[in-house]
Amino acid sequence: MPGWIKIHRQFLDHWLCNEYRPLTKREAWENMLLWANYAEVDVLIKGQVIKCGRGQLVYSLETLSEKFNWSVGATRHFLKLLQKDNMILVEGLKYTTRITICNYDKYQDEQQTDNKLKTFSQHSDDKLEATRKEIKEGEEVKKVRSKPNKSADFIDEIVDQFVQAHGSYEVISIGKERAAAGKLLKVYKDKYPKATSDEIIKSLRQYFNQCVAINDTWLKSNMSLPIIIDKFNQINHILKNGSQKLKFTEADFK
Repeated sequence: MPGWIKIHRQFLDHWLCNEYRPLTKREAWENMLLWANYAEVDVLIKGQVIKCGRGQLVYSLETLSEKFNWSVGATRHFLKLLQKDNMILVEGLKYTTRITICNYDKYQDEQQTDNKLKTFSQHSDDKLEATRKEIKEGEEVKKVRSKPNKSADFIDEIVDQFVQAHGSYEVISIGKERAAAGKLLKVYKDKYPKATSDEIIKSLRQYFNQCVAINDTWLKSNMSLPIIIDKFNQINHILKNGSQKLKFTEADFK
């Protein structure tokens, strides 16, 4: 069916959009189009000013996951699908992610002729139809209890969790950070082999929050993933026996 329609951003405030449930992939894509900026703005995130241009949106994976009501892993996979289909460009920043909607100006520029708009709209319809066939139209994304893995993406997600927990941490050597994250992942996978990826990430984030708040001057000043590995027993001893109690237990995985 050829043609296109305009949808006002205020539609997101309609009661039809207020149902709390996991979005379908189609709904998530439509929301991203509505969330994209129509003009360039500056966004302040943790003390850093980030440019967000026309047709772009700046959200962390965690924020997008909350908006979609998905797991972080499902959100990351969805963005990869869109980027593979040339629908978006994803740029990983220090504390967030900048997403560019491809051909945004072609779809939104009111100065385009009707013929051009029709051509661009049909192109968009074809792209969306191809995506629907690949991911099965109408299928809702659910939080799948997938087995944890040690892929590069999962290791990077652990590093990201530490950076976010720290608040002002600057990654100098990503190789060392990944190596430390991999060792930490192995420790917890060995201890809790039935834990899912989402459960491990949740518990590691809680653990990192405790580590960066530890009441030891040297550790507090030098806290990093490699330090957590090097001083693992010392850190856990402080968390277990100090005023801060270690919350990373098997119950966190249930």
